[in-house]
Amino acid sequence: MGRDRYSYETGPPRASQFLSDAARQLYGDEAAGAGVRISQLWEDPERQGWVEVDPGQELIGTIAVWPSIAGVVVKQRREGASDSAVVLYPSDRREGELAHTEARFMNPGIEPKFVVPRAVLDRAMVRGVQ
Repeated sequence: MGRDRYSYETGPPRASQFLSDAARQLYGDEAAGAGVRISQLWEDPERQGWVEVDPGQELIGTIAVWPSIAGVVVKQRREGASDSAVVLYPSDRREGELAHTEARFMNPGIEPKFVVPRAVLDRAMVRGVQ
């Protein structure tokens, strides 16, 4: 991902492409993010194979999603405070260049959902049992 720009003249919107790329980078090739659109993930994460994480939990490494925006939580300024989560996302103002800001500034008035692919949780639970 790095300093790539997520502006595409054709193909999927850059935010959904970013979601797909981020999911693969963070969670591996089997991540449910490949091909999932942000609006679908917002409307029904479970149906898309994702699980919503309680906002009071550790959020670093989750995907923060709103109706038309998504980003990766890269830092949490205050433990257990979802509004302090710092999100990396493709900025429309910067023509798709990656930017970061606190979640509370991403889509004011709408609380994000913090999600991870179910397969990641299942894999972690199996490792924890062994």
